[in-house]
Formats: sequence, structure tokens, C-alpha cells
Amino acid sequence: MDVKEAIPKSIATIMKDTYVYVKTDILERPDIHFMVSKDKDEITVVTKKENLKELNVLEVVGDYKLIEFKPAVPFQTVGF
Repeated sequence: MDVKEAIPKSIATIMKDTYVYVKTDILERPDIHFMVSKDKDEITVVTKKENLKELNVLEVVGDYKLIEFKPAVPFQTVGF
């Protein structure tokens, strides 16, 4: 499938909730958040704004709308 076919068949959805990026040092309930990224220096969480109370917030950036993009290409396609 080439790009001219894939783009019209792809689905983009704007999620209804408001999301934030959070820097934290402790993460007790990772399952309630959209995304968790951890390296040797920090933990970054993308979560609904309502979940801030569950985190030890060191820094927060937001308010964002999350766009879910479902491309019309096979998962094994290089770059996805």
C-alpha cells in the first residue's frame, strides 16, 4: 500500500480528556497512565490531568488533547 492509499484509510481520533506530561521520581500505579517512560535520570508520564493526584509531581506541562492515530499500514512496516 502506498502513501496515497494509506492516509485516507487511516483513522485519527481526538481523545476527550485533557492530558499532561509529568516528570516524577516515584511511580506506584503505572497501569492508570497512558504512557510511562523511564531512563536512568527520570520517569516521564503522559496521563490524564485527573491522575496528577496519584503522582509525586516534580514538573508538569499541559494541558493537551491526545490524538490517537491508527495508520492503515501493517504493524510490521518499517518505521512503525
